[in-house]
Amino acid sequence: MFFTTTPSADEDFALIEDNNPDKIYEQFGQLRRKCPVAHTSQTGGFWRLTRHDDVERAASDPDTFVSSVKAVIPSDPRGIRRPPLSTDPAAHSPYRTALDRTLKPARLKRLAPILERHAQRELDALLKTNTVDHQDAGTETKASQ
Repeated sequence: MFFTTTPSADEDFALIEDNNPDKIYEQFGQLRRKCPVAHTSQTGGFWRLTRHDDVERAASDPDTFVSSVKAVIPSDPRGIRRPPLSTDPAAHSPYRTALDRTLKPARLKRLAPILERHAQRELDALLKTNTVDHQDAGTETKASQ
């Protein structure tokens, strides 16, 4: 499948090095307006699709757009793969089956009270402090709670 109606860049875009959200959103908006399918050579090279229709088309064509080569940017420096993100059909089917079964609306409805109590405990603990380190928030929770 070829994106004939979507302009692509003659040159690479540069990744925002400092992870400043304002700069990232500004760049994303510029790419969306001027070059919705943009390429960078950084981190081994990848294409950034910025419009829903393009993302949907790519997600529907696993023969052309593979996840097994590089699905997470940047790649894990240890070379660790991240299934199901880094797998293509049919290799991702067991993961998808497990997730589909786990995330069915009826199951989530049954879990809602438990999840809401957990969220309330976490928020109550955060509200008792004056500052919050979002990276640390929630990391103290034990699996048995």
